[in-house]
Amino acid sequence: MAQKQAQAAQANIQAVQTNVRYTKVFAPFDGIIGISLVKPGAAVTAGQTLLNSVSADNQLAVDFNVEQKDIFRFGLLMNDKTKTNDSTFTLAFGDDVYPATGKIALIDRAVNPQTGTLKYGLSFLIKNNLLKAGMNGTLRVLNSSSMQSVIIPYKAVTEQLGEFFVYVPGDSSKVSQRKVVLGKQLGNNVIVKDGLKSRR
Repeated sequence: MAQKQAQAAQANIQAVQTNVRYTKVFAPFDGIIGISLVKPGAAVTAGQTLLNSVSADNQLAVDFNVEQKDIFRFGLLMNDKTKTNDSTFTLAFGDDVYPATGKIALIDRAVNPQTGTLKYGLSFLIKNNLLKAGMNGTLRVLNSSSMQSVIIPYKAVTEQLGEFFVYVPGDSSKVSQRKVVLGKQLGNNVIVKDGLKSRR
C-alpha cells in the first residue's frame, strides 16, 4: 500500500515538473524579442495564441520580385563569385544608404504564373542595430551596363490605353506626341528605354 502511494506521489511530482516546463518557452534561435502580446494570467491555447515574436539580431532578410526578362541577369549575378564583396545589392532609406551590402540567400522554385515574377531573398548583416524587422526601403541593384539612360520627370508622361506618351517640341513652336517605352521609376523620375534620345 505504501509503495503504491509512493509511486502515485512520484507520478504527481513528474506531472507538476512537466507543467512547470510548459510555462517556459524557448526560441529556436537567438535574437530580439518584441513586446508581449498577452498579459500574465491570460488563457492561452497551444498552437493558436501568439505570445510574442522574435527577430534575428545578426541579419535581416529582404524579399523582392524579379521580372522574367531579368531572371537570367540575376542568375549570372548569383553565380559570379567576383560579386561577393561589391555593392551589387544595397539598401536605401531616403537619401541614406545602409553601409552593408546584401547577398542572395534564396530563390523561389518557379515563376509565379499570376505576376510573371520570381521571388528572390537577400540577406543583410545588421550593423550597429540600424535595421529592424518590418522596415520599408529601396533595394538598389548595380547596373554594369555602360549605356547612358534618358531620364525624365514621371509627371511628363501620359498614359493612354496602356501605352505611354510624352510631348516633344517640334517645328514652328509646335509640340507633338511621341510614344515611349518606360523603364524603372527613380523617385519622381522615370527611365525612358525607347522613344527618346538625348541631345548631348
